[in-house]
Amino acid sequence: MSTPMDRLQRPIGPPAPPTYLAPAIIATLFCCLIPGIVAIVYAAKVEGTHAAGHHEDARRYSALAKGWLITSVALGLVAIIVVLLSRVPDSAW
Repeated sequence: MSTPMDRLQRPIGPPAPPTYLAPAIIATLFCCLIPGIVAIVYAAKVEGTHAAGHHEDARRYSALAKGWLITSVALGLVAIIVVLLSRVPDSAW
């Protein structure tokens, strides 16, 4: 027989999707600022949306945060490569 405490301890609904908040913050600081900020905004919405019971929206925000995180890292890497290649002397080509 279940008690009222058992019902409170059981999770309701699917598990929360990953927020990607910490990687989004790191990508914002070290890679590319604007896509990183967008990733932070979507990552911050995941937990609250999931807690409110809007599980599909939480999964969508998580996927958007991941996409913007990848975009931020990719643009940061491209920028680093461009800077490094611009410092190579012309005689090396």
